[in-house]
Amino acid sequence: NCDVANPPTPPALMLLLPFPLSYNLMVVVHVPLGATFLYLLARRWTLSPGGALLAAVAFMFNGYAVSTVALTTLLKGLTWTPLAVLCFDMYLGGGGAGWIALSALALAVAGAGTDPQYVMFAGGLGALAPLVRPHASRRSRAATLGGIAAVGALAGLVLAYQYLPLAELIGHSDRQRGLGATEVSQFPVQPLWMLSTLVPVAFPDAEDPRFLLSFPDGYQPFYPDLY
Repeated sequence: NCDVANPPTPPALMLLLPFPLSYNLMVVVHVPLGATFLYLLARRWTLSPGGALLAAVAFMFNGYAVSTVALTTLLKGLTWTPLAVLCFDMYLGGGGAGWIALSALALAVAGAGTDPQYVMFAGGLGALAPLVRPHASRRSRAATLGGIAAVGALAGLVLAYQYLPLAELIGHSDRQRGLGATEVSQFPVQPLWMLSTLVPVAFPDAEDPRFLLSFPDGYQPFYPDLY
């Protein structure tokens, strides 16, 4: 996995320390680190210290963040996203090109340990920063678009060691054909459970017949512990 590629979890930590100590330590490092980045971003966006602290606490304990402790690739992408946005916002505010490099580096660190789409999500959030705070940007439209392109290009260049082999691997796999009818049928969603998008169930009962309706033959395709 990518766990040994991420700087905050160096190979010595993941390979030399006993499991699950190394895993727990990785989680303990990443969750507050991401909250710290979000606190700095919130302060940059003129929130009060108390408001920024509340945002950081919400970051650490929201449902999605809690769920990522079991999916560390997502945790790593989540951790570094606020820093990437912060650095690009500093560039938009009149900072030098170094902020572009730091934003790209943050994306590259995230990309070393997460899936490519989450790097794209983080980059997209940074690209939306001029729309979120248009009055705070001191860059022209051309300079903003150029900065977005530069961040993406630099991050992609740093991640080429990982993404080029990945592209070759996908090219030789059957994933390029997409999901077939058999695979799609394994993940049906009953209309009844679509209501959970409006009224989420924090801890669904895996033995509830209504819950099992969303799975073929009442069989969960993932480990029951996840539910």
